[in-house]
Amino acid sequence: MPSTAESEGAIQAALEEVCASGLNSNGYPNLSLLKAAANYGVSRTTLTARWNGRLTRQEAHIPQQLLPPPQENLIKEWLKALACHSIPVSPKTLAKYATIISGKTVGPTWSDNFHTRHPDIKARWTTGLECCRAKALNCPQVTEFFAILEDVIRKFEITPSNIYNMDEKGVQLGIGKRMLALVDHDQKSVNQLESGDRELVTVIEAVCADGSFLPPSVIFKGKRRNLEWGRNNPCGASISVSENGWTDMELGFKWLVDDFEPATAARNLSNGWRLLILDRHNSHCTYEFVTFCEKHRIALICLPSHTTHRLQPCNVGVFGPLASCWKAVVNEHSRNGFQIEKSNFLSLYSEAHIRAFTDETIRSAFRKTGIWPFDPSIIEDAAFELALNTTTQAALPTAVTLPPILQVVYTDSMTFAATSDSSTPSPSPSPSPSSASPSAPQSSTSSPPTPSPDSSPSTPSPDSSPSTPSPDLSPSTPSPDLSPSTPSPNSSPSMPSPDSSPLTPSSTSAITDVSAQTQYEYVLAEFPSPMKRTARYADYVRKNKQMTEWAMKAKDQIVRDYAEKELFEHENGRIRQQLFAKKQAPRTSRAADGGPRHMTCKDTIMVLAKKDFTDQMKLVYEEASEIFKERKAKIKAYEKELKDEHDCIERERKAEERAAKKAEADAEKARLAEAKKMERVAKKVAADAKKLKLAEEKKRQKEIEREGKRQQKIIEDKEKRQRREVEKVAKKAERAAKKADTEPELFISDRSDSDDFKSINEIRELVDSIKSCCRHLDVSDAIHPQPDDPADQCIGASQTSDGDQLRPVNGGRDASNDLLEPIQRSSRQLREKARSH
Repeated sequence: MPSTAESEGAIQAALEEVCASGLNSNGYPNLSLLKAAANYGVSRTTLTARWNGRLTRQEAHIPQQLLPPPQENLIKEWLKALACHSIPVSPKTLAKYATIISGKTVGPTWSDNFHTRHPDIKARWTTGLECCRAKALNCPQVTEFFAILEDVIRKFEITPSNIYNMDEKGVQLGIGKRMLALVDHDQKSVNQLESGDRELVTVIEAVCADGSFLPPSVIFKGKRRNLEWGRNNPCGASISVSENGWTDMELGFKWLVDDFEPATAARNLSNGWRLLILDRHNSHCTYEFVTFCEKHRIALICLPSHTTHRLQPCNVGVFGPLASCWKAVVNEHSRNGFQIEKSNFLSLYSEAHIRAFTDETIRSAFRKTGIWPFDPSIIEDAAFELALNTTTQAALPTAVTLPPILQVVYTDSMTFAATSDSSTPSPSPSPSPSSASPSAPQSSTSSPPTPSPDSSPSTPSPDSSPSTPSPDLSPSTPSPDLSPSTPSPNSSPSMPSPDSSPLTPSSTSAITDVSAQTQYEYVLAEFPSPMKRTARYADYVRKNKQMTEWAMKAKDQIVRDYAEKELFEHENGRIRQQLFAKKQAPRTSRAADGGPRHMTCKDTIMVLAKKDFTDQMKLVYEEASEIFKERKAKIKAYEKELKDEHDCIERERKAEERAAKKAEADAEKARLAEAKKMERVAKKVAADAKKLKLAEEKKRQKEIEREGKRQQKIIEDKEKRQRREVEKVAKKAERAAKKADTEPELFISDRSDSDDFKSINEIRELVDSIKSCCRHLDVSDAIHPQPDDPADQCIGASQTSDGDQLRPVNGGRDASNDLLEPIQRSSRQLREKARSH
């Protein structure tokens, strides 16, 4: 029973043949559906249903898919582009992309179903590739290597029998490979016994371009060689030892002198130059190694760094079968309980060596690298794409394409002057809008993008199948009046095709002159033209169908653009994370560059000679380092002794300075203490003097007060006496007045004749005034006024600083006299009047 894919292919072929047969006058195909079904072995019912517009099973389930066909096609292009950039997409990542675009979590079988719907993709296991190898394998490096290789082969006329390639291979003693075994159906785990010895043995192999090879050279890990290791040596290998089991400069030169040169010289019957191609290991790039090769007519070429996976025959086609055969030998002997050791390694390695190193394998390895037969084009351009993927900008893995709903229309024509191989200029016709290529106008500032792969008419749509003829297109149906520039609904968009351009990259002509600048614009492709006013119903139906198809294409393009933006955002996020991630510290670069080199040329030999001289001087310095260390130790000891002596002298000087500073500080401190003491004494003396002065002043003040009190008492006594006298006078005056009142006749008669006689009333007035004066007299205030100075507070007197008695107040006469004078004067007058009477 044919598969679904085969039956679908037969149905499509039958439909194409029926369409190609044409239609008869009745509108039916010339080839009947019954006959076509019989010719292709398909069901007539199915073919008739498909002819009438039924969708295929896959097309019928498109609406049920998580992603529409445009988005699935975009994801398919995306994963293809990422795989070319060594970023392959796993089924899990593919499901993640679908989740990002759709916004829904996909099921576990979605990836498998996607793979089934797109048979142009396949699943393959990946192979690890270091980043340094991806960047090193670039076009300039490879081109330079093949240029050096071609120059050396032609210059020295080297034949294939003298072209050799050498490399080292590490072999683990007891590690085999996985194998397919038959076990019980219920057994869950299957184990394979092996010794598990992971000790590494280095094997140096050399192969020739004519399919032959040289005996290997084996390097065991150890300090001394054991004779038992080489007793059973069927392959005739040379044996060496090293501490780590790896090769070094000494062992590499020993292999060249003892193994390679004698073995190749015996085969070189023509005594011509030999070519040895090897990698850039430090054991191959020594001055001693290169000069030996030059003396013995051996040309050396070093491969570019990190390119041995594509340019070295041993790595490309020899060591892979050797590793597989060795692990098979380990499995065979481990199954028999045979322990693999150094003593039996050579006998077992010979078995794998014979199986792997065949004439066809070696020739194929040289052919795949392009070394012999010499073919630089064997390295395809796709291998260099990884070296171009070193940018950190936003990535666009999918090509920029023109949407199917747009087309490019050129507005200005161009005139080209093409130059053929014979340098004869010839004009080329200016391209029409429908046949011009976007890549043709090379002088334009910008060029339109290429058509999208989805613009092909074979793209299925939910409304109609492109491969299914429509009943409306039968000859009996009148065709609409479409303009000449409007394409038919089922025709492909009128995009410029690169094949239709008169100037293609493969053409021998070249553009030498552009007479006019090309301008173009974008117009809607397959968009129906406006209907005439006299259009019929069938025309409107056809236009409606065309509009529906165009809208579906626009919808598909919008869906694709949305999915593309989502993927771009996801990819840019990944690149940003990679850009800002913590970078590993760069390795220390070697002195030599990583490009290919002809090691036996004079310039390289001079460089290696300088390097060898430098290395020898380093060895001399290392040998003399002990003497230098001893002398340096003595110099350091002498310098330390001088330093200790200087430090001792310096310490003594500093101690003396500290003592002098301390003595000066003590003296200053004593002087300050003495000054403070004298100051305290002076203050005490001044305070005592002040106290004495205050005591004397107080004593003097007391004496002045006593003297004042004494004077005051004297004055008071005097005042009392004066008061008594005044009282006596007053009393006398009063008695006289009384007497005058009682005996006025005496006075009148006695004075009647006198002119100055006064009446008795005047005498009374005089007596009244004397009484009032005596009555209001304040003798203490009149005699002792209060002075302003407190020091002179003594009644009626003051004292100078010399202790002299002050003069009385009122100019030295007593104040009481001033008060007694009018009384005395009145008294005298009265006496005089009495006498006169």
